[in-house]
Amino acid sequence: MGLQVPLLGCDGFAPFSFPPRHAKLNMKTKQLTVATILTCVLASTFLCRAQTILSGNISGTWSPSGNPYIIPDNATVPGGQTLTIQPGVVVWIGEGLSITVEGNIQAIGTASQPITIQAPITSQYWNEILLYNTETNRFQYCDFLNATNAILITYPGLVDVMNCTFSNCVSSAIVDDVGTGGQTNLVVENCLFSGTGSGCVFSGGSASAFISANIFNNLSGTAILIQNQSQSDVVAINNAIVNCVGGVNVDNYGYAQIQSCIFKGCTVAVTGSSASPTVSYNDFFGNTTNFIGYPSTYGTPIILNRNGTSCDLLYNIFQDPQFVSATDFQLQGTSPCIDAGEGSPANFDTCFPPSLGTVTNDIGAYGGPNACQWIYPAPSNILTLAIAPYVGVTINPPSAGHYELEYASKLAGTNNWIQLTNMDLSAPFLYTEPASSPARFYRAVQVSP
Repeated sequence: MGLQVPLLGCDGFAPFSFPPRHAKLNMKTKQLTVATILTCVLASTFLCRAQTILSGNISGTWSPSGNPYIIPDNATVPGGQTLTIQPGVVVWIGEGLSITVEGNIQAIGTASQPITIQAPITSQYWNEILLYNTETNRFQYCDFLNATNAILITYPGLVDVMNCTFSNCVSSAIVDDVGTGGQTNLVVENCLFSGTGSGCVFSGGSASAFISANIFNNLSGTAILIQNQSQSDVVAINNAIVNCVGGVNVDNYGYAQIQSCIFKGCTVAVTGSSASPTVSYNDFFGNTTNFIGYPSTYGTPIILNRNGTSCDLLYNIFQDPQFVSATDFQLQGTSPCIDAGEGSPANFDTCFPPSLGTVTNDIGAYGGPNACQWIYPAPSNILTLAIAPYVGVTINPPSAGHYELEYASKLAGTNNWIQLTNMDLSAPFLYTEPASSPARFYRAVQVSP
C-alpha cells in the first residue's frame, strides 16, 4: 500500500478547501508545499485533523474518509495490484510528479460525488497518470485539473474515460503513445475538455479509439490530434468542438472517421494528409478555415440534406448550430443540426431530451445513443414500437434490478413519460402491445437494485 502519514490541519496552515465543482476554473488556492505539510504533521495533534500522505508503492482502496490523499513524490501502482478510488475522493499531486500504474486503476466516481485529481495550486502542474500495463483501466466522473498531461498511455491496454472533466491541463488531457508494435483501445465518452492544451492526442504506435459525445471548448491546441501513427482507427462521432485552435488534425497514416460533430469558432476545423479522415454529416460554422488538405468537394454546398439544408456531397452543413448559450452546447429547438447527423440505426438518438426531433441522429454532443450518459442515472433501454398485432420489444437489463417500463407519444421537446408497469428483471424480457395501441416510444428505467 505504501507509506501513509496522517496530514494535520493546524494553526498557521488553514486546511485547503475546494470550491463548488462548477467553479473550478476560477480557483484561487493557498500555497501548499511539502515543507508546509511536514511541518503540520509534526505539530501538536490536538490542533489538527487527520488526512493522508502516500509515497512509494500505492494500491488498495481510497475512500473519502482519508481526504485529501497527498502525493509528495512519484508513486507507483505495482504490477498485479489494483488502486481503487471511490466516489468523493480528493487527490493532490505535487508539482512535476506522476503516478505510474503498472498494475490497474479503477477511479469510478458519480455525478454527485466526482473524484478530484489536481495540483493544489493552479500554477504548479502535476505531471501525469502514466498507464504502463495491459489491464483495463477506468476513469468515470473524475475531474482532472492543473496537469501537464492528465492521462498518458504508454503500453497497450483498454482505457475507458467517461463523464470526466479536464481543465488547466497545459499540454494535453489524454495522450496515447504506446510506441511501435503496440495498440491501445481507448474509449472517451461524455467528457468536457475546457481550457487545456490539446484534448486527445495519438502519437506513435497504433490506436483504436472511439471518441463520442464529448465537448472540446477553448483549447489552445487541437481537440483530436493524430500524428506519427503507424496505423490508427479513430472514430469521432457526436462531439462539439468549439473555439479551439485546431479541431481534428490527421498528419500521418491511419484511418479516422469524423461524423455528426459540430465545429464552431475554430482556427482550423479539420486538417488532413495522405490519411485524410472521412468527414461527413458534420456542421461547420464560424471557423477561420474549415478544411486543409481536402478536395474542393468538401465545404462546397451543392445538394440538400434530408432536412432541406444546403450541404456538400458528404452531407456537411454550414449553418449556425444554435446552441442554447455560449456555455450550454445543447441545441435549441430550431437548430439545423437536429436530425441532420449520420442516420444508421446504430447512431439513432435514444434519450429525449437532451436529443431533439426524431430518432435520426442529431449533430453534436447531445445526439446519438451516448447522449443518454449525460443523464444520471442513464435510462437502461429506450426502444421504439411500431403498430402491428402483438408488437413486442425485448428489454435487456444491463444488471438485475427493479425497472419501470414507460412510454411517451413523441420524442420532441419536453416529453411526458407515462409509467405502464414495473417489474424485477434479471434476464431479457419481451413486452408486447396489442394492435390497438398507437405507435409509441418505450423505455425501461432502473429504479433500484
